[in-house]
Parts: sequence; C-alpha cells; structure tokens
Amino acid sequence: MMKHFSVIALLFSLFATSFSGAQTKTTQKEKFEAQYNATKTLVKSKSYTYIGEVVFNDEKRELLQAETNYIDINNSDVLSSIQALGQKQPVEVNGSIDNYSVNFDDGKQVIVITFVSNANEFSIEIKPTGKAFLTMNASGHLIKQAGFIKPL
Repeated sequence: MMKHFSVIALLFSLFATSFSGAQTKTTQKEKFEAQYNATKTLVKSKSYTYIGEVVFNDEKRELLQAETNYIDINNSDVLSSIQALGQKQPVEVNGSIDNYSVNFDDGKQVIVITFVSNANEFSIEIKPTGKAFLTMNASGHLIKQAGFIKPL
C-alpha cells in the first residue's frame, strides 16, 4: 500500500511540475508579446531612436554612453553617431535612408530592420525582450552593438 502511495505521489509531483512549467512559459510569452506589439507599433511609425549600450566583437566588450551613441530614424532620414570598438571617434551618418526594409516575424516575435545611408549598411534585430542588436558596415568596418529602441 505504501509503495502504491509513493508511486502516485511521484506521478503527481511530475505532473504538477510539468503543468507549472507550461504555465510559466505561457505567461512569459504573453509578457514578451506585449513588448513585441509595442515595439512593432514604434517601428511602423518610422520615428524612433536606437540607443547603443555595449559595443562588442568576439573577444571584447565596451560600455557606451547612451547620449553620444545613437541612430535617429525620422521617416526617410537618419542621423547617427555610432561608436566602434576601440575607436575614439564615432562613425557619424547624416542623410537619407535607402532600401529601408522591416521584417516582422510574429511567430518568433523578432523584428529585423535593414537600410542603407551614405554607403553605410545598417541592420537592427529586435528580440522579444526588447533588446536590439545593431550590425553596421561602415566603410569596411563591422560594428556590433547591443542596446534598445525608444520613441524619437
């Protein structure tokens, strides 16, 4: 009798653990979905700022000053000051935007923005958490950063 009780208790605890795990994932997905929808609306407005917090490569990372590391997107124009790893002078871009493209992956809740300005190629990938990852090809220099976007 005690053996049967132990087996039933074990099965119940396994069921409860899997049920609570599924419930947490749903809640987390719902939280990310609210963030994703807000970010999606902001990106569709074409009036936002990317703020870089960290510049990195495969070996190093440097913290950035938010007020001096940004990309302002204002409809068809861009104004930016982007810091490369180990460089004193930022790469500055002020001009019109060409080939602006946005891909919304609603299933994965990921947004990818790509565009070109003054021969500089920009790609911003925004994850469900709201974290934005910038890859910029500026005259042959590859710049990678992590940051976020906010309204302009």
